[in-house]
Amino acid sequence: MANLHGLKTAFKSNLCISVCDVPIQGSLSAPVVTRAGGNVTLECTGAKDTYVLLLEWRCRGCELPGEPISPQEVSLVEYRSESVTLFHHDSRMSLNSETYSLSFRPVLASDSGSYLCRVNNRDDSQMPVRLVVQGKSSLKMS
Repeated sequence: MANLHGLKTAFKSNLCISVCDVPIQGSLSAPVVTRAGGNVTLECTGAKDTYVLLLEWRCRGCELPGEPISPQEVSLVEYRSESVTLFHHDSRMSLNSETYSLSFRPVLASDSGSYLCRVNNRDDSQMPVRLVVQGKSSLKMS
């Protein structure tokens, strides 16, 4: 079966495995596609109309600074009791404490991957967002 982008996808039960070997649970939404060097914001749909005590943004298939791409989920940001902890990309990443959206300024090609926003430790609150960053960019640190 081919999806809208011509990629072959195999479906079995609620599990979808795409050709990039990044398993995604649940239904798939359209990917967020952007150019490297710009800004992008990912919405946390699980936080809408919810009293948030604990929220965590995780990424699967992302490349972290100094580490190889891992198929395992990596914790990026945690919100707990009105406190925000950034675990990676702290100079480029921010969490909106009202909408719980995750922003990258700027976004890099290495940020491509599947992002999950987990609310109050509920597994059902995770709706994966596939981020596809096109082009190459380099981040110059001063």
